[in-house]
Amino acid sequence: MIYLSFSLIDMKKIRIRADRPLLLLPNYFKTIGVVSVITLIIVLALIKSFPDLISSMNLQYVRPWLKSLLMFSLFVIAVSLEKKEDERIAHLRARILAGSFSIAILVAILIPIAKLLGDNVLSNLDVYEFMLMQLVFYHGTFASAKRYAS
Repeated sequence: MIYLSFSLIDMKKIRIRADRPLLLLPNYFKTIGVVSVITLIIVLALIKSFPDLISSMNLQYVRPWLKSLLMFSLFVIAVSLEKKEDERIAHLRARILAGSFSIAILVAILIPIAKLLGDNVLSNLDVYEFMLMQLVFYHGTFASAKRYAS
């Protein structure tokens, strides 16, 4: 079995089963991710609110980079440990990641079908919006599953 290891980041191995470890970042990365998500959402909202200022400053390439950083920050939150990580949380995390992946595959299959049928909603979905939708679905279902699971 191959383990990815980073010398600068202390990765934790949470075992769902004895043969399948899950590599997660320490809990303080969740705080870093939340702060960066809030900051990026505010900056993207300001860019959207003042398009004339952005076009006059010639910063049209900044928005895709900010959207990529937003997705990366959401990903960092997703792979960070909880404060009290136990087997139940690890099992919920694995189950919801599998569900999120399944929905992403389903949407990826439906996009070409929607293009053939002429549906503008799914056919105009770009990669950023698609991945953002998957990460938001994961965070929403994981938060509600943690709260309501016994």
